[in-house]
Amino acid sequence: MLLLALAGGFVFAERRWPTRYRILRAEGQQVYLYAALYAVLLVFLSLLLLRVGSVVIPDRGECWITKHWSRLLSPYNLNVPALPPFVLAFVLGWLGGPLLNRLSNYENASRNIINEHGGQLEQFLYDAIIDAQLLFVALDNKKVYVGWATLPPKLKTRLDAATEHFGFLPVRSGYLDQATLEPAYTTEYGPVYERIVEGGLGDLDMADFEILLPMDKVVVIRPYSLDVPQELFSLDPKRRRKVEKALGKAGLRDLLHTVLTLLIVRRITRGPRRD
Repeated sequence: MLLLALAGGFVFAERRWPTRYRILRAEGQQVYLYAALYAVLLVFLSLLLLRVGSVVIPDRGECWITKHWSRLLSPYNLNVPALPPFVLAFVLGWLGGPLLNRLSNYENASRNIINEHGGQLEQFLYDAIIDAQLLFVALDNKKVYVGWATLPPKLKTRLDAATEHFGFLPVRSGYLDQATLEPAYTTEYGPVYERIVEGGLGDLDMADFEILLPMDKVVVIRPYSLDVPQELFSLDPKRRRKVEKALGKAGLRDLLHTVLTLLIVRRITRGPRRD
């Protein structure tokens, strides 16, 4: 009977979105403790439902249920008075998780799960997908992409599970220069996408150009804007000397320190985005 309740507690936690990753990532005795916690709640709920049922169900219906229950369990010598609450606890555990999922807001549940169980990269990609943010991605093989994240990585049910991938729709692709590590773009996808939207490439769709990028190969990922000329970021020696002369080395360091402080404070104080 205890095993029935424990199994119900485990199944409930495993099938419900907010608790799924917590119990699957637990180790050793933690799994039993989580299952026991939900088992206790399910047993109390089943006792309450049985008490309410005994009041609501007519005597005739109660006799019919008792008769068929005894006929089902008598051949196995399992017809004991304490068994029904534990059987009902297992059933509630099996059905309760999906039922609560249906009653929950999927987007809010996803946000909470990502914030609680995801790493910084998973959280960043989730925000980028929600906001349709254009991204710059550099891999450890010096390959670079500019585009949109389209598919978030699945959270690992086990921390030692295989590396997950995330979907990406490229706008540009290229490589990092070996000497300067500046991106050199070799492929432009914009004209192809325009032809697809206009219907000039037959049955091709933009989804046909989506790729999967491995999470553990990403070395740089950041927001990107096609409207900002990249030449503004290049600092030639003459311009550098001019800036240093105008601001002074100490002034330049103070300016950079102030900007960095403001970015950190903004990141810390920014609350979760509400849909």
